[in-house]
Amino acid sequence: MDLFEELEKMALNVAEEPAETDAPSEETIHRWQTLFGYSYSDAVDKIEIHRSDISRKRITDEHWAMVRTKLESQGYDREAYEHELSRGRQPVIASKNQTKAVGNGRYLVKVEGPVTPELIQELSGPDKVVDVMRGIGDDGVAQFCILNATIKDALISKLANTAFKPTIVRLAEPAAKNLSSTSRYPTLSLDTTLPQHRPSTLDDEFLPKQDEYPVWYFFYGTLADPEVLMRHLGLRGEPMLWPASVRGGVLRTWAGKYRALVDGCEEDVVEGKAYEVETREHEDALRSYETSKYEVVRCVIQVGYREIPGCTFRFVGVADN
Repeated sequence: MDLFEELEKMALNVAEEPAETDAPSEETIHRWQTLFGYSYSDAVDKIEIHRSDISRKRITDEHWAMVRTKLESQGYDREAYEHELSRGRQPVIASKNQTKAVGNGRYLVKVEGPVTPELIQELSGPDKVVDVMRGIGDDGVAQFCILNATIKDALISKLANTAFKPTIVRLAEPAAKNLSSTSRYPTLSLDTTLPQHRPSTLDDEFLPKQDEYPVWYFFYGTLADPEVLMRHLGLRGEPMLWPASVRGGVLRTWAGKYRALVDGCEEDVVEGKAYEVETREHEDALRSYETSKYEVVRCVIQVGYREIPGCTFRFVGVADN
């Protein structure tokens, strides 16, 4: 590169830098961890080095204007994009139907060798709480830390130049539960966007609420078996299950054997059992049992002559039939 061109670039970088450079924000640190697989401390160092390098190459405003929308949808800002280019890499610009997977999933890593809670804390950052669990296996009692995808990638990157291979297992994601407080969404077989299903007044109350306990659930598969329910919730006695039904759903299967409740017509009836879930902990255990193949939706549970506002697990995939 021509000497005068290099000096001009340095002068431009200095001119465009703020008079006082603030410490990187938590948002920026998280972005660099996610995009580049850095640990928390490494991300801070890389950002500070990048910002202090007055000889770095900057993209033009015209260049950024052309790629900005698509790159921002993948998690980049202008600074992160310039850093990516400085590493000799060109981000893949996704099409409209593609998105960059960022930070999805939860993982268990076994605490052993160089993998310690202190290392996980370093990778996670000072403001994050590290979850440490104890388990009993063939080798006796062991400790595990729960990681998100970003920290898992940072850990693998941290150990890349060592002979140690961490023991990492992906955890199944629980069934989603997002009950709206301002509408009936989500409700079995009900399109809550239609005018007749929208709230009539601002005072309308939609039950059950997101954090309401105890809460009634309708079971139609293995959870309707008292032994399965007792074992999974760690109950000391047999649970009280009531014969029940719901309208608006039909039963299908997926993977050739698992039951799947999906939306049906208003006259469709599914028979099963009703159970009153006492605590959030029990509900969380049920959601983990069903996994992200299902979601929690509202329904009206018919128990004898009673109609009880409750919840059930609706299948979110593609059923077999």
